[in-house]
Amino acid sequence: MLGQGYGNFKGVQSVIREKHLAALYVHCNVHSLNLALANSSNIHYIHNCIGTIKSVGNFINILARQTELLKNKIKEFIPETKWTKLTSLCETRWVENHNGMIRFFDIYKLLKTCESI
Repeated sequence: MLGQGYGNFKGVQSVIREKHLAALYVHCNVHSLNLALANSSNIHYIHNCIGTIKSVGNFINILARQTELLKNKIKEFIPETKWTKLTSLCETRWVENHNGMIRFFDIYKLLKTCESI
């Protein structure tokens, strides 16, 4: 059994282990990874990078007009990318942060070009 049994002695995993003695509880490693990455934000460069990605995403996504403009520019200049918008970074969901950062870096050159206009 893997995952979020919530509680070593009273969680769901303990009920399952009562009925299936061979069940083995393993703490969710994604949660541990999320905690490690969250703590890495104490590193100045990482903190600034994440802050910049959040700020740019918030600026673009705050108005539908800006979101639509970015979507059109992505389709025009980077047609091979599968992303057409930026996603907000989530404080607690590592996978969403990972996808948000991938999207940001996929369209970074386009964002820099738009910034210089």
